[in-house]
Amino acid sequence: MFRLCQGARYLPSPPHCPASVGRTFRFAAMSHSAPTSPRENSNPPSASASWYTDLKISLKKNEKSRESRYFQLATVDSSGKPCNRTVVYRGFFPQGGAVNDSIITFVTDRRSDKVEQVAHCPFVEIAWYFPATREQYRLKGVIQVVGEESDSDLVKAREISWKNMSDPGRQQFLWPTPGIPRTGQDESQYDTKDHPQKDAPVAPHFCLCCVYVTHVDHLNLKTNERRVHARADGLANPSDIIESRHGTAVAWKPALRVNP
Repeated sequence: MFRLCQGARYLPSPPHCPASVGRTFRFAAMSHSAPTSPRENSNPPSASASWYTDLKISLKKNEKSRESRYFQLATVDSSGKPCNRTVVYRGFFPQGGAVNDSIITFVTDRRSDKVEQVAHCPFVEIAWYFPATREQYRLKGVIQVVGEESDSDLVKAREISWKNMSDPGRQQFLWPTPGIPRTGQDESQYDTKDHPQKDAPVAPHFCLCCVYVTHVDHLNLKTNERRVHARADGLANPSDIIESRHGTAVAWKPALRVNP
């Protein structure tokens, strides 16, 4: 069963999401792979993700553009309608003194709609555009929302993310519930200069979101090159994908060059 942050609940899978099996919500495979070729299959999987190297280069080349730190995250709500929003990239997941190059992180408020949506269907897609280099990355994967009750290494990563937030950014997690009518009774809480410092206790509503990447579509509009990447382990169940964090580094199939 997926581990979500405190306050979230597991809900029956709607018909547009993969069907649940038994009493545990185990989602069936969603096929995102591009057509393969005999040449692609003749090469062994790689323990390093070449798209990760490409993405780090893109981030470096676009570092003067603040927009390059934002990406769009698509989810599906309980009625099957798409939902999209812009979130701030918070780095790759810290693990063992390094980073896990298959897990992208951002933060959210556990009271936000997206937490309820991924409780229904944990499959998400990131769309990330880099204007300076005219590149687009589409990253499909499974999301895990990390709250107070998570495993120790997840809690540590959450605490690191909290400390790395700006003071005004931390303040937002003390605001009233997002999305409900604004009464105007206490507008001062939005403008206060008394922000929680980085050593303050992590706000209960603060959650770290981990996207376990399973497929990547990288398009370069300057060179008209497009490559797709897929994990080599073939895991489809979200719980298995999340648990793979405890194993060896994720192996990736060789990149497949496709028409742009």
